[in-house]
Amino acid sequence: MSEASLCKVSVPWYVHPYFAALLSAGGVIVSSLVLKRMEPVGAMRVAAGLLAVPPSAFMVWTFVRWIRGLDELEHRIQFQAVSFAFLTAIVAMIGLEGLDRAGVLPDLGWESAWEGMVFLYAAGYAWARRRYR
Repeated sequence: MSEASLCKVSVPWYVHPYFAALLSAGGVIVSSLVLKRMEPVGAMRVAAGLLAVPPSAFMVWTFVRWIRGLDELEHRIQFQAVSFAFLTAIVAMIGLEGLDRAGVLPDLGWESAWEGMVFLYAAGYAWARRRYR
């Protein structure tokens, strides 16, 4: 892949999608630590549980802003990658839910599903990028 084929969208560091993803991950970590170590009750427990939502919403906003600034080809590649990840994750979760109900995969944890979507996005991006060489 040549240097010219990579899309470069210049944004300040504080609204860069990767910084927002770092904030989102930090929110999840802080939320988990607060809930495990401090064991808050009542409204404080709800607030601690929702600590990751604002940075995650900021991450969505930065990614949408970033994708809107891409050229048409890169925009299409991103759309195909996200579509592939989303639809594949839905099919996989339907299958996993069926196996869970059948008792084949009892106590399946859904808290790591977003990590699988990240890998599906990367695979979809590689496939779409290769397609437009």
